[in-house]
Amino acid sequence: MKKIFITLLLLNFAACIPDGTRRRLTSISTGNAITTCDDSFFDYESGDTCQSACDTETQQEATDEEISEIVNSTDVTDDIKEIVQTSKGVCLPKATIPTRPSNSIFINGDFCVCKAGKVASVNADASCASTCATKTDDFAKLYGSVTVGPLVSGNDNFKNLYGWCTNSIDNNQVNNPSCQLILRNTNNETIPINIEVNSGSNRFSVPLTNASFGETYSFKIQETGTQVEFATSDIKQLRMKEPEDDSGIVLDDELHLTLINQYTCILRTTSVNEATSQNFYVDYARYHYYQQATSAILPLAPGAATRIFCHDYVKEGNANDKVQYARLETIPGHFTVWDVQDPRFLKDGDNLTVDFLIREKLQKMGISNPTLKSYFGTISACVAPDSADNICVGPDILGYVMTPFTDSTGKSFCPGENEYNDQTKPEFVAIGEIVGTPTEGLYFAEGEREVVSITNNDGSTSETEIQRDLLLIRENILKKIWFHLNSSGVPYKPTSSTERQATYFYWPPNYDTPFVQQKGFQKLYTVKGPTEVGTNGRTTQVPSTLIPHDRKAYCVPATSN
Repeated sequence: MKKIFITLLLLNFAACIPDGTRRRLTSISTGNAITTCDDSFFDYESGDTCQSACDTETQQEATDEEISEIVNSTDVTDDIKEIVQTSKGVCLPKATIPTRPSNSIFINGDFCVCKAGKVASVNADASCASTCATKTDDFAKLYGSVTVGPLVSGNDNFKNLYGWCTNSIDNNQVNNPSCQLILRNTNNETIPINIEVNSGSNRFSVPLTNASFGETYSFKIQETGTQVEFATSDIKQLRMKEPEDDSGIVLDDELHLTLINQYTCILRTTSVNEATSQNFYVDYARYHYYQQATSAILPLAPGAATRIFCHDYVKEGNANDKVQYARLETIPGHFTVWDVQDPRFLKDGDNLTVDFLIREKLQKMGISNPTLKSYFGTISACVAPDSADNICVGPDILGYVMTPFTDSTGKSFCPGENEYNDQTKPEFVAIGEIVGTPTEGLYFAEGEREVVSITNNDGSTSETEIQRDLLLIRENILKKIWFHLNSSGVPYKPTSSTERQATYFYWPPNYDTPFVQQKGFQKLYTVKGPTEVGTNGRTTQVPSTLIPHDRKAYCVPATSN
């Protein structure tokens, strides 16, 4: 058989094939002697291999057009052309198609929502007052900036948000690229809004005319114009509120409200790799914290991140916490309370001023000598961890909450529009005129008992039970995801007649499949009454008052679903 030394040259395809999808072939010399692959496929890139089929992962079969280009090319030897023409088929390397990178755009936490020169969001950065003072739009508008990752900054075609949103890439796209802000509410409904990006920059603005005040949204930036890749940024959250007047007092006469944010900190334990003398993490646990939306962030002390952290230190590039860093898994407006700064919550003897106002309303309705009752009390919670040994700073007062009511059947409830409009129940009519907003239940829930591995001073490890996580959850969320467990441990949905039974839920929530636990992501929580927290659910004393049948702790202003 004639011995052929094959020299594989770089093949340049016709201009009709986009640059990003051309076969990238390397010049190779080989001493193997083959003249044809007959009933098998010729590996064009190696130049010396016959195979039964093309590798579906790395190769694809050449089209008739591509074979014709090889045969007619002046850069390919006659020996190669003969093998190509006499083989069953030719395997070419799969085309490399350029992509617009996802998860390389990071929205900075200092974004602002402005309206008529004033701040119009609950979770506003401290800089937003000065930012919004220069904005004159009479509608809510989001102003923000992003930090870009190396896949964007290091690509000359992108460089920044503007390039990522507007510059085309050679991936057979038909439409020009453009970006939208994708809002998603708590009902999983999306609102796409065209985004305005400053030329050559990482700054953007978006009119929020289709979004609702008082509703919490997650949002991301997404390239949607090409309809090819739908590359996205990371996700942030916002909750809009109508701006206050110049006096700082809300214009209506209802009790003032305060939104409470929830965020997460991660406790972790370490051990030392004896071979490298480097620390590695062996266990972790999640803890939830609460703070008023208008309160300043309480950062951890330097060095605490080796044991517990509350910010994305990978994104920020700094393990030490700072007040400028966003909290992990923040849920803006997780629930609402009444504002402790409202003058109607000033103490007047053993009661609050608001208690007297409700009694006055009843007197004006013609009720003779109505009883002076106490309707409200404060709620406190941990606002931050101090260290791994002290996971609770506080508890601090978040605001005022209302005591649940009990109906004629012994079931607890929180008053809403039906009660406020029921003229046969003047007490609720009076409360409605003062409170002004429907209410919903607020519940405590404890996480499972957890044990973590602790490295002792002598290098040995031991298992230690840690403090259980305590979660606050409002009724409109809880009753979408709660369940009982039957004798076989199978979840089933509570009914009005079963709500006294032990009740559970998985957190973070999955509203589509609330009874199925996502391992490694969700943990089981048990709903607890205020007197049950820390007692493993055991009754430790005879109750002196009626206990809410469903373990409802408080009534709070209802938040939009």
